[in-house]
Amino acid sequence: MANTLSDSDRWCLRIIWPLGSEYTEYHAAMGLKDLAKRTPTANRMEVIRSFGEVATVGLSFVLALMIGTIGGWWLDQKFGWKPYGFFGGFILGLAAGIRNVYFVTRKYLK
Repeated sequence: MANTLSDSDRWCLRIIWPLGSEYTEYHAAMGLKDLAKRTPTANRMEVIRSFGEVATVGLSFVLALMIGTIGGWWLDQKFGWKPYGFFGGFILGLAAGIRNVYFVTRKYLK
């Protein structure tokens, strides 16, 4: 009962053995088809992707805070609510920033 190489095995074959080295049914039976996911390059790419996602945390926090504060200041100017619009917008921006930080980092906190 010989196993044949599937399309995903052939894809891994091109990634792992680009020079066309011997990838046989023996290797498939040993579970080496997932080797492409465990290579140092794949690990580096995962780290870079994770770093990129986490690096957006500061930007999203600052932008939420700025939008809330500017919106509150605009309400102060428009309706004459002098300090209350600013502080209300600041609090809403702070809450939105904390929410953004939580949603971006929650999968890394598990």
